[in-house]
Amino acid sequence: MFNINRNLNIKFLVLLVVISIFILILLFIHYENNAGLLEVERWKNVAESESGPKLTLEEAYNWLNNHNFSVLFWNPNYKEGWVGLVYQDKMITGYMVRGSKKLFKKRIFSKPLWVDLTFYFDVEKHFTHITAESRQYQLPKSKENINQH
Repeated sequence: MFNINRNLNIKFLVLLVVISIFILILLFIHYENNAGLLEVERWKNVAESESGPKLTLEEAYNWLNNHNFSVLFWNPNYKEGWVGLVYQDKMITGYMVRGSKKLFKKRIFSKPLWVDLTFYFDVEKHFTHITAESRQYQLPKSKENINQH
């Protein structure tokens, strides 16, 4: 009788250990994902705090370069190929300057993480707002300025 209880206790303890390890892994994955999202939001806040309403396309480009972002080139054959067009219903509604930066290398339980910051301007090239997005894949090299980091 004592032997049966002991076997049950051992099985129960093993089950508790396995469940505990599984929960710790889930918590670690959650922590890694939240850390990435917080870092994306931090970069957006930095960009917003260092940008004013009079920000120009060139200043957005320089800000991205100065903060080690790879500036996305929409048209590498054009002098200002780093200026993208914003369309709505086949009409140009503004301009954008976008940069990408790797935040984290591949981690234990998650993929690498990049942040994309986009500075938006209206059709008269007045600064309007910034967006920040995360992604888990690298853009093709031909899409990024090869002179950047």
